Amino acid sequence: MFTTPPCMGLDYVVKQLISLRGIAKQLNLVLRLQDGRTVFPGGIDLEDIYTYLKDSHFTEQFGDALTDYPYASYMLRKFTGLCTQPRELGKKIIRHAEKVELHIYRLYILRNAIVHNAGSSPYIQFLAVNLEHYLRGTINAMFYTASMFPVVRSPEEAFQRYLHMYEMLVKELEPTFSIPQGEHRSVESLIEQNKITPSDPMLKAWLKLHK
Repeated sequence: MFTTPPCMGLDYVVKQLISLRGIAKQLNLVLRLQDGRTVFPGGIDLEDIYTYLKDSHFTEQFGDALTDYPYASYMLRKFTGLCTQPRELGKKIIRHAEKVELHIYRLYILRNAIVHNAGSSPYIQFLAVNLEHYLRGTINAMFYTASMFPVVRSPEEAFQRYLHMYEMLVKELEPTFSIPQGEHRSVESLIEQNKITPSDPMLKAWLKLHK
């Protein structure tokens, strides 16, 4: 509960980018940027795809190529809107982590029913897949953190560093994150005065680890 929701929060961004890259690769897309360069989004790093999704010329062509694929087109539009607005992306990461936390509580209730009352669920196989996905995402986060901070010497240290990095990263995107509700107004005022600017350098650094 302490580590998995934040790990899955950032995993949302990674998975969206991997999906879009897979679609581009499957369709063998070659798209043009505003500066005239051409790119093959199916064969580039996640950080590059994330950056290109802020290029309206790139996303317009990408969207045109997905005309025959309504769900993929919807996913592209939805995620592109987040990529161009750091605060909205930060809020999405926060909401996703919160949903994972709630789901883990549900899974733990089911675990107790199985252990103490020999209970079960008709969705047990689906829920087991969820657990495996959470486990993989959490372990991946541990290894990526270790690659970002070579001084890490244990899983516990890796997760402590990840949680610290996650808080700074999300706060960079959404400056009101982890701040008491009563203090939001003062932060909003600083944002309006351009004394605080929501940004994504730390997110880009995290995505750069994912090839």
